[in-house]
Amino acid sequence: MLVLHANWADNSIHLWAESVEGFCSEQMTGDANEENGANNAGDQPFSTPDQAGAGNGDGESAISAHPFAATSEGLSHSLMETGQFDSTVLREPGSIELNLPGDTHVPWPSDHLASFIGVDEPSDDPCLSLWRIETLRLSPGRTLETLLGMENLLADRRMLHGHAVRFWIVVARFVVDLLEDQRFIPSMNQYRGKDVRGSWQPWLHDDEAHRRVGALLTAMPPVVRAVHNGNDHEPWPILEEALSTLTNITVRKALQAEDYIESIEARDPNTDALVSWLAGLLDENDRIVPPPGIGQTMIHDVKRWIGSLDQRGQDLPLHLCFKLVEPVESLSLGELEPISDDMVWRLSFHLQSHEDDEVFIDAEQVWNKQGGFYLKGVAAHKPQEILLTELGRASRLYTKIESVLTEASPSEMSLTTREAYEFLIEMKPLLEESGFGVITPAWWGDPSAQIGARLFIDSPDLEEVRRRDSSSDGGGRSLLGLESLVSYEWKIAV
Repeated sequence: MLVLHANWADNSIHLWAESVEGFCSEQMTGDANEENGANNAGDQPFSTPDQAGAGNGDGESAISAHPFAATSEGLSHSLMETGQFDSTVLREPGSIELNLPGDTHVPWPSDHLASFIGVDEPSDDPCLSLWRIETLRLSPGRTLETLLGMENLLADRRMLHGHAVRFWIVVARFVVDLLEDQRFIPSMNQYRGKDVRGSWQPWLHDDEAHRRVGALLTAMPPVVRAVHNGNDHEPWPILEEALSTLTNITVRKALQAEDYIESIEARDPNTDALVSWLAGLLDENDRIVPPPGIGQTMIHDVKRWIGSLDQRGQDLPLHLCFKLVEPVESLSLGELEPISDDMVWRLSFHLQSHEDDEVFIDAEQVWNKQGGFYLKGVAAHKPQEILLTELGRASRLYTKIESVLTEASPSEMSLTTREAYEFLIEMKPLLEESGFGVITPAWWGDPSAQIGARLFIDSPDLEEVRRRDSSSDGGGRSLLGLESLVSYEWKIAV
């Protein structure tokens, strides 16, 4: 008897199982395992390859194999017997590393296995240790249909099914619903600043999708988050990658079946940006080779087009927020001293929560963070894409933003004093009405400390006025006229 589990890792569903026989055997030889406990995680609450491998230089062998997990060969045989799987579905054997609760020498059984055998719930506090587990990877092109077909296995008494299996079946249903409603869009991404690749992405920016995504994140079983990788066990990056990968593979497979690539075979992708993008969407090879010199422009144009699909951005969990920071030099000025126009004001970019204005993340952090994130209850689906989309949307209102859209990772822009004044007076109300956040210096809006325009008048001495007049052509300018006696200039002052 096996208890089947499923985890998402390396863009694939990995199936693995606990063996009832293996667990019983482990229980009988528990004393022997205790003596060999030095090979396991010890008293550390978390075990990592580096910690476990210290001394032998072999990180892979230092991570202990799960003591009662089924082998990939044994799992394949059991799955084949159900009639729901064949060799085209189950790819080559793989492995994953999971942080699982247990004592210092052995992981605890899952609740399904414990209930089946009748094992009491452990009374001790668990520690998390890293275990290597043999798996079977589902074929990417067959993953969606396989997960949906696994619903038939839930009633099969020859195998128990863990919470993770049921969770991924629900995820598969969600993807199918998105595809049936045509809730997917073409996209383009640049990886590590080099390769540009086309992809089909789910469109999750509506209330119904938000509700279902939120329900999936809340219901995600702990074992799904147990994979040891760069996601820090956060639920959103796992779900985001799965939704994106399953959508992209399924749409691309359907388009290939209909030979849509033939429609652009007579056109040159080296001279036509649209054709180069379509080539990365319709073919099995998703790599895009933009025409020379327009790679970054092409990427930003695509992001701005995606941004135009949602004019107000109210369906996004986060929106763009601007923060205007006054020049450091201005802080030392006297009350009546003007802020020079050549002083630099910073207008920084951030993503801010719709639900809580106090929850926001700097653009620099967005660019430095791989994948999505889950911030104080807010799931950010592709935050880099949201930021670029929102910047593109804002640039239609505030055209100065266009100057930074050509940058690979825009995080702020510089303004002169006059431009900052225009931003506060003209753009702030317009941006806020359009759903953007605007954070201004603390003194803005305070009647006692309003920014304003002050007239500074400078009067030259009389000799200078006479020299100016004598050198002129005498075209009727009065020697004692206002223009001759004074020079004046409007300056911005606080």
